[in-house]
Amino acid sequence: MEGLYINLIKKQPINYLRLIAGVIMTGAALYLAFFTQQERFSALHLTLFCAAGLYYALMGIGLNPLNLMGKAYIIVNQQMITVKKSIFTKAIVIDWTTIEELQVNITAIRIKRKNGEPFSFDYQMLDEDTAHELKTRLALTAKKQGITVS
Repeated sequence: MEGLYINLIKKQPINYLRLIAGVIMTGAALYLAFFTQQERFSALHLTLFCAAGLYYALMGIGLNPLNLMGKAYIIVNQQMITVKKSIFTKAIVIDWTTIEELQVNITAIRIKRKNGEPFSFDYQMLDEDTAHELKTRLALTAKKQGITVS
C-alpha cells in the first residue's frame, strides 16, 4: 500500500466575476497611475489597489496565491503520519512505533502516544470523501502495525 497525500489548501474553482473584478481593479489602478495627472491617490494607494486586483484575478482563474507561500498537508505511509495543519505551522511527524492507540471519532482523529503526549486532528477542513479515505487509511495502517483502533 502506497502513501496517502492530502493537500489541505483548497483549490479554487474558476470564478468569472472575481476575474473580471480583479482585471478592472488592476486596470483602474494602472490607468490612474500612468495616464492621468490626478493627485488624489498616492503611489502606495495605487500599488495596494493594483496588488488586490492581481490577487482577485489570480483567484478568479483558479490559482490560490497561498500555494506560493507554503504548504498544508497530511501524509500517511507505512513509516509515519505527517500533519502540517496550515502554511504557518511546523509539520508534526508521528512515527507509527510511538503510537499506543488511535481513536477515529466522528469529528476528529485522536492519537495517544506511548510517551503520553496526545495529538488530535479535526476533519472540518476536509470534504466528506477525503475524510472517509483518511479514516480508512489510518485504521488499516494502524491494524497492520498492531496498534489499537477505537
